[in-house]
Amino acid sequence: MAAQTENQMDVAVEVVQGLERRMTVTVPDHDIESNINKKLRSIAKTAHMQGFRPGRVPFGMVKKQYLEQVRDDVMTDVIAATCEQALLRENIRPVDRPALQSRDLRDDSVLQYVVTFEVFPEVELQGLDRLRVEKPVVSIGGEDVDRMLDRLRRQRTEWHEVERAGRSGDRLVTTFDGRIDGEPFEGSQAEGLPVVLGASLMPDGFEENLVGLKAGDDKVFEITFPQDYRGQAVAGRTARFSVHVDSVSEPELPEVDDEFARSYGVDEGGVDQLRQAVEENMRRELDQKVRSLMKEQIMDGLLENNPIEVPNALVEREIDRLHEVMTQGAPQPGSGARTDLPRAPFEERARRRIRLGLLVGRLVQVNRIELDRDRFDERVRNIASTYEESEVVERAYREREDLRRDLEAVVMEDQLVDVLLEQIEVAEVAKDFFDVIEPPAA
Repeated sequence: MAAQTENQMDVAVEVVQGLERRMTVTVPDHDIESNINKKLRSIAKTAHMQGFRPGRVPFGMVKKQYLEQVRDDVMTDVIAATCEQALLRENIRPVDRPALQSRDLRDDSVLQYVVTFEVFPEVELQGLDRLRVEKPVVSIGGEDVDRMLDRLRRQRTEWHEVERAGRSGDRLVTTFDGRIDGEPFEGSQAEGLPVVLGASLMPDGFEENLVGLKAGDDKVFEITFPQDYRGQAVAGRTARFSVHVDSVSEPELPEVDDEFARSYGVDEGGVDQLRQAVEENMRRELDQKVRSLMKEQIMDGLLENNPIEVPNALVEREIDRLHEVMTQGAPQPGSGARTDLPRAPFEERARRRIRLGLLVGRLVQVNRIELDRDRFDERVRNIASTYEESEVVERAYREREDLRRDLEAVVMEDQLVDVLLEQIEVAEVAKDFFDVIEPPAA
C-alpha cells in the first residue's frame, strides 16, 4: 500500500524565501476512508455509552462521537508516512522536522496538506587558492625565561603596610564613589577595593590621581572616559570621583632560589631545573598558541571567501546550545547555573559557528577525512585532567552525545587544518614570545 501511495502522490515544492520551502502533497488514497471505518469499528467493540452494554453500541452512534478524533488520527498517520516519502522522492533534506501549515480531507478519500521547512544551503567552496597563513616563528631566549620567572615571583607577592605616600607599584586599598552629572553608574562605587598603582587596570587617569596619597587621605578628581571605552554608557563622558585611601602597602617579592623552585614542585636541581621546566612549559604553550593562530586565520579566510546563507533553525538551535553552556558552564559536578542571560548577544556567534560548521563539513567530505579516535581520546583526557573529578568529566564527554559531538567536531577541524596547511601558502614571520602569547589589544 505504501509504494502505491507514494506513486499516486502529487508533490509540489516552492521556494518561500531564502532557504525556506513550502511543500504541498496531495494523497488520493481510497484507503483513508477504509482506515477510518476500520478504527471506528475497533472502537465500537469496546465502546461504553449509557443505556448500552459494552460492545453493543450502534455503529452510527460510535461514528457520531468518535469520527472527528479518528479522522484526525488517520490523517496524522498518513501525513507522517507520506511526508517522509515525498521528501525522499524530491531528494530534499530538511534542516528540521517540517511544520504542518494546513490539511484538508475531501470526501474522506483525498488528503491534501502543506508543510514548510528549511533546507541546507548548497556549499560550493571558493577561494581556497587565496588562503594565506602567517606562522609566527619564535626563539625563546634567556631574557624571555627571566621575564616569565619574574611573573612567577609576582604571583607570590606579599604586601606590607607602610605609612608613607603611595608610589608606582604600591597597592592602595580604596573606597570610592564616582558620578556623572551627579548620578552613579555601573562600577562607579566600591568599598575596600585594592588598586595597584601602575597596573593600568583602572580607567586612564584613575591610578595616576592616587599617587602621593597616604592612608586616611581623601581626594576628589575628574577623569574623562575615551570615546571607545568598553562601557558605552560612559564612553566620552566625564566622571567625578571621591576617593578615600584605607591603606597603602608595598610589595615584597620572593628571591628566585632553591626554596622558590621547590614551591613550584621542583624538588631537585634548584633554580637551573626550574628555569628548564619553565622554558619547556613556555614552548608547549607557544606551540599551542601558534597552531591556534594559524587555525583562526584559516577559518577567517574560509568565512571571508564563502559567504553562505545559514538556516534559521540551525541558528536558533546553536543559540540554545551556547546559552546553555553559558548558564551551566562546563560539565563539572556541582557547578551552579544562571538563567538570566538574554539570547540576542549569542546570535552573531551562533551564525558564525553554523557557517564554519557547514564549510568545515564540506571540506572534510571533499578531503575524505575520518575522525582520528586516538586524537579524540587524547583531547578528552587533556580536558578531564583540568578538573578535580577527572573521571566524571571524562565519562561525560564519552557518554553525553552533545559533548561528544562537539568535541569530535573540534578534532575534525584540527585534522582539516593539518590537511589545509599542506595545501596553502604559509609565511613564516619572526615574532617575540610575549607578543604571540599575549598579542597587543587592537
